[in-house]
Amino acid sequence: MHQPGSPVLARDRATVRAWHRRGLTVTSTVHLKRVRLLARAPGQVVLRSVDALVDVVAVDADGARRRLPDDRPTVHRVLLVSTHHGWRLGAVRTLRG
Repeated sequence: MHQPGSPVLARDRATVRAWHRRGLTVTSTVHLKRVRLLARAPGQVVLRSVDALVDVVAVDADGARRRLPDDRPTVHRVLLVSTHHGWRLGAVRTLRG
């Protein structure tokens, strides 16, 4: 999903490590509401997406499940990079509305 060495990968790994330090596993579904192509170049595309996390659940070390609030829609500028493993996230930037 991530391009090796991308800032998105580092940020997501840090978030998951923080959950694990607290003894939590968090799952969610990304509801992709809209996607628009902004730019295309050899080996990469730039998209504008609107998405929201839904069905967010935290599970603690004892197996207790806690439903968390759904996310509000968020607008992102997404860079996808073509690699020999397929398309990967190169960068994601949150935009205002």
